[in-house]
Parts: sequence; structure tokens; C-alpha cells
Amino acid sequence: MKTEDFSDLEKLIAQHTRMIEEYKQRQRKAYDNRKHNRAAWRKFCEQPRSHSPLYDYMVRFKNPADSEALTFAMRFLALDPWFDQSGYIKEYFLKKLKNRQLTKKHINYLNDILLDAVEHRGQREFRQYCRLARKIATSTLIHHLEVIVNYAEPSARRSRAKLMLQTIC
Repeated sequence: MKTEDFSDLEKLIAQHTRMIEEYKQRQRKAYDNRKHNRAAWRKFCEQPRSHSPLYDYMVRFKNPADSEALTFAMRFLALDPWFDQSGYIKEYFLKKLKNRQLTKKHINYLNDILLDAVEHRGQREFRQYCRLARKIATSTLIHHLEVIVNYAEPSARRSRAKLMLQTIC
């Protein structure tokens, strides 16, 4: 997992982030000027949001036969990007992964991501990581979580491990 090349995904995320920021700038400008130019504000509100390729993968992910979308979702979770609304995208993928047919290789890869979530991630989507763990946890993941809970110093990491372990068991 650590040696994987994420450059294409990083470019896609950078493109998505630029699109969101440009949209927000246009939104702020239109909002700030709405008292002076109501028509421009109405026009802005009627325009569809900029379309991002990330949303294409979210739509494609609904198709269980689309292995490329599955790979994208797992790589996206492994990379753990931070940008506006990234937590919602992660939650979406995590919820949908619970119902996917996964190979042993996929499960092992996702278990590494779950352990990384315990070690480093405490955002709003953490509960979805726990719910996915309930479906796909391996004995190795459970062992790692037990070690953290039983032997680690009191910390956010230990609390996350305890929460994930409680959700699994």
C-alpha cells in the first residue's frame, strides 16, 4: 500500500479542489453583490455546480461490476485526501464498500486502511470506517486493535481503536 503510485489520483483531486475553490469564489462574489445585482445572484443560483470527475467515480461505484471504480474508491481511501467535502466522499465510499463483493486481496488492503484510520484519522467519517470493519475485519486487524487498546498510552489513537473494536465485537 505504501509503495503505490497515487500521482494520477492526486492530479484528479487537485483538479477537483481547484474547481470547488473557483466555484466558491464565484459564489462569494455573487453573494456579496446580490443587493446591487439581484439578477446576477439569481443567475448564479440557477447554474449547475461545476462537474468533477470525482463525481463520475461515485456514480460508477454504484455498479458492482465496475472494478475500476472499486479500485479508485480503495485508493482514494488509502490516500485520505483533505479538501472541501472530502469527508462526505469518503463516507459514501465506505458505506457502499460494506455491500460489495470483495476478494481476499481487497479485504487485506482495506484492513490496512482501517488500521491507518485508527492510527491517524479522527474525522467525522471514522464511524463509517468502524462500520466497514464490522463487515470485513480479519483476525490480524482485531489483534492489532487489541494490542493498541491494551498496551498503548491513553490517547485519541487508543480511543479510536477501542471504538472500532467495540463496533466489530
